[in-house]
Amino acid sequence: MNIVSKHDITNDPRSPYFGYTKEQMVLAFIENYGAIDGSHHKDWVLDQIARVLHGTKVKVTLFCYDDNTQSIRILTEDAPSVAYDEWVKLMCTDCDGNYHPEWYSTGMM
Repeated sequence: MNIVSKHDITNDPRSPYFGYTKEQMVLAFIENYGAIDGSHHKDWVLDQIARVLHGTKVKVTLFCYDDNTQSIRILTEDAPSVAYDEWVKLMCTDCDGNYHPEWYSTGMM
């Protein structure tokens, strides 16, 4: 099965995620990706949830395949929100003010 085309349907009223609140989008990430096996995948889902709750925008993409099937994927945009970046810095700063980015894992999908 090969991808024939992909379409950004983030703002399309026909998208099943159109008009979702942050809370609904968080639940959608859990429903769509939370059962993928492996701790690195769980880390990724938790990071996506943190991004959504801190205002990072979500992109909804429709994929069309050469066997006439379709799938929809939801992902946060590449550029995280300022609030998310500040939250990560806070999470990774010790009592002496030293920043340790290795303390936080964004996991992988």
